[in-house]
Amino acid sequence: MSKAKANTPAVSPALEGTLAELRNHGSEAVAAEYRARGAAGEVLGVKQADLEKLAKKIGTDQMLADSLWMTGGFDAQLLAAMIADPAKADFAQLDRWAKATTSYPVADALGAVAGKSPAVSVCFSAWTTHRGAGGEHVHRCGWNALASGLANASPLGAMTIKNALVTIERSMKNAPNRVKQAMNGALISIGAYRDDFLAPATALAQKLGTVKIDHGDSGDADVDATSEMSRLRAERLNPKAAKPAAKPAAAPKAAEKPAEKAPAKAAKEPAKAEPKVAAKAPAAKAAKTAKKVASK
Repeated sequence: MSKAKANTPAVSPALEGTLAELRNHGSEAVAAEYRARGAAGEVLGVKQADLEKLAKKIGTDQMLADSLWMTGGFDAQLLAAMIADPAKADFAQLDRWAKATTSYPVADALGAVAGKSPAVSVCFSAWTTHRGAGGEHVHRCGWNALASGLANASPLGAMTIKNALVTIERSMKNAPNRVKQAMNGALISIGAYRDDFLAPATALAQKLGTVKIDHGDSGDADVDATSEMSRLRAERLNPKAAKPAAKPAAAPKAAEKPAEKAPAKAAKEPAKAEPKVAAKAPAAKAAKTAKKVASK
């Protein structure tokens, strides 16, 4: 009798080759820094610059992005967010990704993608009320999706924003550390990008004051919602006069140097696919967290 072959799913040549490239660019020293900033799962330690070069070489590839994400690898998921096509990402796929997220920098990267997807409202509503496994990371994905959606002018109804403000006022104080940080980022984005909600967002930010976050060994600082909201709003209304502003706390931009303060020159560089809110503001913080983590 012939033995039945194990039913092992085949790995596509594209995925296999991409994973090999990630391993070739990995560094244990960089991986250790990423872990100190919250990275989990398989962490190869690929620098942000190398991730960006690889993403540019690949281009937009939603199928490969899905395969990379489902490996569960930290660097692989950051790269997946870089090559993803938000227009082709439906809720079912993004939801699978959210539930396969094991670190807050990756949750930030996913939130940035979801914020540019047609499914942003559904993602926000479903993820911020998620009750299953991985709740903290999924909730962070949801709040970052809202922040990213606002920064990217995605269609978000008034009722969605009203409900978000009610939840922030009621729940942020006792929310898990990194969820609290993402909620604060979403509040900043509401005031910065929605003129119709500037007054209630500002009033709530003043009422809550500076939200204290445990940043671990990241070197990040707490962000005052009221001042950050004003800065981002001024930047949006008068981009030419806006000053680059110091980075308070970075959320996965996709992978840039973690604890060090970027020199003046670096501060001028745009956050790449993330609203300048996650690390410093809501959406950017999400993306910058990933970036900060991935870039040395």
